[in-house]
Amino acid sequence: MNKLFLLIAIIVCGKSQASLIFYSTLSEFQNNTANLVIEDWRSYPTHTILSNQSINGITYQPENSLGESIVTLGSSCRYEEYWCISHLSESGRTRSFGRGAVTFKFENPINAFSISLIQGINDRIDGTSIWDISFDTGQSAQVVSNYTIDNSYGLGYLGISGINGAREVIVRKIRNDSNVVHSFNHIGYQSITVDEPATFLLFAMVFMFMRRFRNHT
Repeated sequence: MNKLFLLIAIIVCGKSQASLIFYSTLSEFQNNTANLVIEDWRSYPTHTILSNQSINGITYQPENSLGESIVTLGSSCRYEEYWCISHLSESGRTRSFGRGAVTFKFENPINAFSISLIQGINDRIDGTSIWDISFDTGQSAQVVSNYTIDNSYGLGYLGISGINGAREVIVRKIRNDSNVVHSFNHIGYQSITVDEPATFLLFAMVFMFMRRFRNHT
């Protein structure tokens, strides 16, 4: 019986110990990730409210401390079409994301995640921004963007696979040499698919064990 439970534990836990794999470009990530869902918010009208909504498998965090919802910025986004969502103030103006955490939740567990971030463009200096990307599985990664006097957009991208079935991701800016504000160009994810052979083997072993146990009682 102990050997059976050990084997079951190996099957169940084998995937949970997988290491994260990182990709530096979206094209590379797409080539190595099947059924990737990309959300860039371009198909929604300007100022579509996302906060507290579940859209395309993603649930967006509530309003910020100022009561401002996360909204879309239209089909062309902003700033060379990179800046695609923001908070909406009472005056109808939009407010960028700062150092406060931004949370995305998923209807189904995910094992791959894609994110494209853009640095604020007010200060034209050479510098670096770093975002912490943490999952509710305890796994984490960092997105780094570099910008210069001549190119102040500071685009940062990271594709991540090997996630252990996360349902929540928190994005937080932890370093900035320039403007603290930022926005998102897209996020993407791959939902977990059931590994049918392993699942079938697990249940078959449990069934055989229970049947054998009954025959000996």
